[in-house]
Amino acid sequence: MNALFAIVAFVAAAAATDKSPESPSSVPSGTWPDGKKAAFYLSFDDGCPTQPKNVFPLLEKYRIPGTFYVCPGWDLFKKYEAAWSNANEYVFLGNHTMTHGKIPDKAALDKELAGCNAAIARLRPNQKGPISFAIPSAESMHNVLEITDEEIAETYKRHNLVERWLWHGYPVQCKTIPEMEAYVDKVIESGGVGHMDFHGVGGDWLDPGLEYFEALMKKLDSRRGELWFATHIQIYERLKSRK
Repeated sequence: MNALFAIVAFVAAAAATDKSPESPSSVPSGTWPDGKKAAFYLSFDDGCPTQPKNVFPLLEKYRIPGTFYVCPGWDLFKKYEAAWSNANEYVFLGNHTMTHGKIPDKAALDKELAGCNAAIARLRPNQKGPISFAIPSAESMHNVLEITDEEIAETYKRHNLVERWLWHGYPVQCKTIPEMEAYVDKVIESGGVGHMDFHGVGGDWLDPGLEYFEALMKKLDSRRGELWFATHIQIYERLKSRK
């Protein structure tokens, strides 16, 4: 009964604001499809060039979706735009604002969000429904822009966005391969939602190394029978529908 109350409270709060401050650590049994014990998603920030190069093929090989939070206004993104446009079916794009820069006012925020949404629609026209949103940095919105929680919620609703759960991954958490593997096991034991969030993979910035990422994919694949692999949006909507 306590677990059921927890999921109702979590989804009610998230639905009210389209903000997901913390992924649920546990939910009632039967929440996930096909009898899976827990849910897991992968996400990738900043549209790093190593993501199309190294991550796209591994997602397809292991049949695990990933959400990529892109900044289409960056020259570095534009340089590899064709790779993003032609990505395989396991690649989903998320909103990370157009430029990842400071946002001085609400008009600038709307412009950043709308511009990124438009780029996602152009690059991935078959991607429908709400768009996952990752705040590029605390400095770029909450600490600089004078905006209330209610105004943030209204902004998300206007732009069809759902805020990603708190960032979790290398190098802050799960610094080593054994720590990462133990985390996956813990997620399954809890029955809740697990996720690993990355920047560069096999190069670029905040890179754990390709060996680390391949080890994660193999670990997830080894527990495939117990994990529902989905995007942040798919998991969020599943929780919302099951409340």
